[in-house]
Amino acid sequence: MAVTETIALSTMVSNDFAAPLLLRHRSAEDANFGRILLWTRRAAIVIVMAAAASYALLMPSNAQLATVGLIAFAAMAQSAPWLLLAVYRTDNDPLAAKTGLATGLVLWMYTLFLPGIGGSLHLPGHGSLLDPTALLGMTGFSPIVHGTMWSLGGNLLAFALVAMRRVPRCCWVRRVRCRRCCKPA
Repeated sequence: MAVTETIALSTMVSNDFAAPLLLRHRSAEDANFGRILLWTRRAAIVIVMAAAASYALLMPSNAQLATVGLIAFAAMAQSAPWLLLAVYRTDNDPLAAKTGLATGLVLWMYTLFLPGIGGSLHLPGHGSLLDPTALLGMTGFSPIVHGTMWSLGGNLLAFALVAMRRVPRCCWVRRVRCRRCCKPA
């Protein structure tokens, strides 16, 4: 299973990140396109396996599989608001969505990922208002609820702040007329 997932992830990296970059910056004499993608895929395999091994070594030996799965599910939950907004609204601000995702993932890493592997690490802000397990003094929640609440809350707050500050463009957006500011004749 680990080999299958690693190959799938490396294929995604080479097809979705490396190939578009190579196609944009490709010169006429560049005939090594396939070879570059192959080496990119191999490097991604090594990086994914190294990251997985590091995570397995850093996790405490008494960590339950369900807890690790909940932490991963909380990370994936960061994309749920943007999937719903993409379905129900067509004029979303991509910068606001990217800012919200980045903010949510940083808060997820601080409140869930670091405390998960933090049995042997000295966590920043332990015992203060920046304690990752009691951020801003909020206690009484399970670690999963606390981290998910902060990461999704920061995600949505960052989206709202960036979306409110940006002025909608009165132009063609994705080849569809912007309904908010351009009225049909």
